[in-house]
Amino acid sequence: MGKAIFENKNYYYFLILFLILLLSNNVYKIFVEFDFGLLLPIALQIFILTLVLLHHFFTKIVLKIWSSIFLIIAYLMQIIGKILKDISVDFQEFDVKTYLFSVLMLLLGIIIFFYSQDTITIKKEE
Repeated sequence: MGKAIFENKNYYYFLILFLILLLSNNVYKIFVEFDFGLLLPIALQIFILTLVLLHHFFTKIVLKIWSSIFLIIAYLMQIIGKILKDISVDFQEFDVKTYLFSVLMLLLGIIIFFYSQDTITIKKEE
């Protein structure tokens, strides 16, 4: 197989912190809101965190797929949905605070996608 090498240690620690924060937020929501639909994202975040911590061979591809689907596409669709909702009421109830979290997560998804492409290299073992 091989091993994932993180060339940028700041990105590596940011990624671990980000995944831990997402994981803890979802676990908190399960206990407070009893939203058991979060079990799949929790399992996926634990899987990705394990891959990152073990420097697994598939870390780069899994990070790119996860960030593109669950962070970029999902939050882009949320932003578009909020814009369409605001357009339907002629922006009478427009509040920029409703967009902040979605835009932040979209930007973090873009950062994770491109940094994983640029800073993670796969070292093949012989």
